[in-house]
Parts: sequence; structure tokens; C-alpha cells
Amino acid sequence: MNGVSNRCSHGLRHTFEVELHLKPEADIALIGLAVMGQNLILNMADNGFTVCAYNRTTSKVDDFLANEAKGKSVVGAHSIKEMVS
Repeated sequence: MNGVSNRCSHGLRHTFEVELHLKPEADIALIGLAVMGQNLILNMADNGFTVCAYNRTTSKVDDFLANEAKGKSVVGAHSIKEMVS
């Protein structure tokens, strides 16, 4: 977090915290780890992209990362919020 200071239209100085993401963890994210979703993710990873995988059933994410996506440029997310952050 970095502190940012700024003056508002009334001349008051406000300070707030800003979280800077200099480099995203993934190039693209995909929702759904059925057969088609898994194959799309693996194809993108094989072609040089880092992919974030999300599934509503979080155990599918963990199983996919431990098996089919092991050693590939795939990261997992257990929530939509985690996926987009």
C-alpha cells in the first residue's frame, strides 16, 4: 500500500491508501473447469499465457492445479473477487 495525498476542491488535504498492482498474476482468467474450460486453459498456458482458473466448486480448482495443470503457467482462484484482483 502506498499513501497518496491529494487536495479536494475545498482545499482540504485528504490522504488515502492505494494498493498498486504493478504486474498482474495472470494474463487472462477463465471461469468453468469442465472439459472445455480445462482444455482452453491448458491450450492458452501451452501458448505462453499465464491463466487464472476459477470454478464455483473450489475443489475442482485445487484438483485441476494438482493434476492436469501441474507445472504449467496456471494459477487458481477460489472466488470471483480473488480472480479479478
